[in-house]
Amino acid sequence: MARRLTLEGAKVLGVYEAKSSPSGLRRNISQCLYDFNIPLYTSHTVTRVFGQDRLTGVEISKVDGKMQPIKGTEELLECDSLILSVGLIPENELAEGLNIPLDSKTKGPIADQNYMTMEQGIFTCGNAMHVNDLVDYVSESGEAAGKAAAEYSKGRRKIAKVNCGENILYEVPQILNLENIKGKTVMFFRADRDMGPSELRVTVDGNEVFKKKYRALRPPEMERIQVDFQGVEINEKSNIQLSLREVKE
Repeated sequence: MARRLTLEGAKVLGVYEAKSSPSGLRRNISQCLYDFNIPLYTSHTVTRVFGQDRLTGVEISKVDGKMQPIKGTEELLECDSLILSVGLIPENELAEGLNIPLDSKTKGPIADQNYMTMEQGIFTCGNAMHVNDLVDYVSESGEAAGKAAAEYSKGRRKIAKVNCGENILYEVPQILNLENIKGKTVMFFRADRDMGPSELRVTVDGNEVFKKKYRALRPPEMERIQVDFQGVEINEKSNIQLSLREVKE
């Protein structure tokens, strides 16, 4: 929005982020802010607004580690417009209407590797499942969910839960259908904090089945992996876990 307003002739005074690090994608920060000389202020938030028929200004304050305003840091900024970004949630109204269990972290339906929700015969994909970074992932999951729905039969489903381990904010799918593991399972995850060189491990009952190293990880940037669970001994009580740890290069 900062870039669009600039292109339309507006003067954008700045972008203020309450967190200590930007919550947007690196490429968006570079292409939408830095390329247009728009300042980015972290650990700042709007604490008051002024005006009657039209906005005339806002009060900006620094925030502490708990994102609470710090007294004495208030600054008045004269402006006529304020645009708020309050985060994204999946298109989950339909799932809620059908009483399909939702993941408290993604805000979307709990689903297995074939995109079937906890409700037999109901599938989810794309931004109805969780907020995706790229439209490519949306298209990929839509195609996979469509194929799974076409092959669906009301056979018994054996479910094993996938758990978030150390430094994992969330991962999808949250469950695996052990009756229908074919090929490599596509999984997505986000780190729960900014991390340097790191190693991801996927384990089943403590046994490593997948490992990958990353130079850096950030919560706003979703990661995609493919894990081969075929031939791995898994039952409904197995502890399937994704975990991250920082390593030395």
